[in-house]
Amino acid sequence: MRIQYKFLLLTFLAMSTGMTTNAQRLTGDAVPVKKKTALRVPKGPWLSMSAATYAAAAFDMHATAEAEDWFKGHPHFYLGPTETDPLARPFVRLPRPAYYATGFALATGVNWLGYRMSHSRKWRKLWWLPQSISISANSWGYKTRRSN
Repeated sequence: MRIQYKFLLLTFLAMSTGMTTNAQRLTGDAVPVKKKTALRVPKGPWLSMSAATYAAAAFDMHATAEAEDWFKGHPHFYLGPTETDPLARPFVRLPRPAYYATGFALATGVNWLGYRMSHSRKWRKLWWLPQSISISANSWGYKTRRSN
């Protein structure tokens, strides 16, 4: 029995050394190193969603600013805050140019996040998500302000 194990071990060693010599040939061409390819950025859809983000933000800010001015002129019709978003509520009371500047800065941040996600290997399939959330939230805000 012991002789069979020695024979199997020697056969395995002989076969394994034959395999490794094939892999260590130095005469053939070297395998080219793959370069990291640049990620393909969806420029057309990103630009159109970026424009839609700015447009929705502008419409929502304009409707909210008009509602705020109307409620200031008619305090007896005041039914609650003109801005229901708790993150944007402190900016409503700013002067109108500062309010628009902060709103467009937020839209720029959302677009930048979408752009950075489109260049990421991990998040590139979800690059559209921040912009579409911003567009839908601003559209909802515009719709609710225009209905009052």
